[in-house]
Amino acid sequence: TLGIGRTKKLLLWNLETETLAREVDGGDTLYDFAFGSHGQALVLGSGNSRWVKLVNATTGEATHSITHDVSVHSVAISADGAKFASGQADGTVRLFDAGDGTEIRRISGAHDGYVLALAFSPDGTMLASGGQDDTARVWCIAEACDSSHFK
Repeated sequence: TLGIGRTKKLLLWNLETETLAREVDGGDTLYDFAFGSHGQALVLGSGNSRWVKLVNATTGEATHSITHDVSVHSVAISADGAKFASGQADGTVRLFDAGDGTEIRRISGAHDGYVLALAFSPDGTMLASGGQDDTARVWCIAEACDSSHFK
């Protein structure tokens, strides 16, 4: 499946049949989206409405919708689908449990300015973030490590 973002919708294309498989209505301008490793989960981030949504990619139904204080510029989902993250315009990175939508961790001041990119390590223990401040940082998000970062 290939996802192509449009102003307020995400178009999901079946690459085998080269047909439109589904439209996921974002309801507002989508700034970023990411698929889970098996293609079933999809996380969306909205700038203007300041939310992140975890969506079932097959049905298009939202599993969780979480409002933020500022616009969301980047999102990621872990390979196992257990966690998802959002990067905000104020430099904050937030980590959520995909099962119940609760916030696991908030890293305020992760960047000076927008968080433009997020990516989980394959084992889900690290989260990389890239910011408007021209830095890339790697955060240990496993329970057994500290929150140090590297520039």
